[in-house]
Amino acid sequence: MRKLFFSCSLVFTIIFCITALTSCDEESFINRRNVYKFSEINANFSVDVDWMTDFGSLPTGMSVFTYGENTGVKSEITNSVNTIDLKRPVDNYRLLIFNLTPDEFSTLSFHNTQNIDSFYVKLNPLTQYVNGKWDQGVEYMCDPEPFAFAYDTIEITKDMVESSYCKAFQTEDCDECSDSIVYVYKEIPQPMAIKLEIRIRTNGITNLKKLAGSLSGLADGYMPGVQHNTTESGIHLLDDWKITLDSVGATNGWVSTVITTFGLPHGTEDVTERDSSLNRLTLNYTLRDKSTLTLSFCVGDMFSYADATRAIAIPAMQNLELIINTDIDENDPSGEEKPRPRFIIPKLPDVIPVDDDDGSGSGFDAEVDKWEEGGDIDIGL
Repeated sequence: MRKLFFSCSLVFTIIFCITALTSCDEESFINRRNVYKFSEINANFSVDVDWMTDFGSLPTGMSVFTYGENTGVKSEITNSVNTIDLKRPVDNYRLLIFNLTPDEFSTLSFHNTQNIDSFYVKLNPLTQYVNGKWDQGVEYMCDPEPFAFAYDTIEITKDMVESSYCKAFQTEDCDECSDSIVYVYKEIPQPMAIKLEIRIRTNGITNLKKLAGSLSGLADGYMPGVQHNTTESGIHLLDDWKITLDSVGATNGWVSTVITTFGLPHGTEDVTERDSSLNRLTLNYTLRDKSTLTLSFCVGDMFSYADATRAIAIPAMQNLELIINTDIDENDPSGEEKPRPRFIIPKLPDVIPVDDDDGSGSGFDAEVDKWEEGGDIDIGL
């Protein structure tokens, strides 16, 4: 009889324990959660990524980094670029998302990815270029490829873990657990490179056959974790120019080019307080008689931010302009002596054109039949 009583008691105890552990009522859940460490249980959440609003196109993949205060760094790579499901324990996180993976960029290299405060992206040296006599020994930076970052902070709480925990341990007939909250974060990556337009007023522009140049003092990288450019700078090659004549038959006009860059180094973004020596513009003109002319000027205080730039979350990431239109009147009506300006609008000398070695002639490669009377006329160099 004792054995029978003991067996019944044991069975009843086991049934009671199983019932207590599988019950979904609040009291039993509170008792249950005290048994587990929240640092060992993950919360489930999703990150929805909107690439179209600012970046303008869908990448073929994306990288997602989370930096936990106590749990360290974890990264995910996915071809599903619209959303990603993540699991993380209780902690405060800093989230970084960018298109592609570090190994897929040819113009960028990624450094210190395990430390968000020192993580930086740097422009690689330009290797597909042969220096000329005018720029011997100069090492150029690449123009950055299209890429964008999203930055955010995320707090994973005990409530979020409890919701995921309950859902993970629910029984098939547990209605309460099946209603667990789904946590979704929405991110909009923003392009980290900007456009810099350079326009230079030039007299005697019809004597120009070819133009190359360089601009120093532009940021060599970007730090996504602290959301600003690097303090170091490098040199960009300027080799894709066009000219704009004032009108048909005019001999004066503009030379212009647009490059992609990170912009001005951190700490020098305020264009109203920049020193001229921070950036040097070098121009190498090849004239129609094959002679060359090289000019160099300090232009660090001549930048401005483009008025048409749409306001975005990171103020420093605005398109830049470098417009040089400083005609110098050498015959001052006042008769007062003026200090020599540090930039004089280039005035190219008249030359006699010389045919190229292949007999193709010289001058601009322009489509004359597209010219119209009056207005500006664009000609590619």
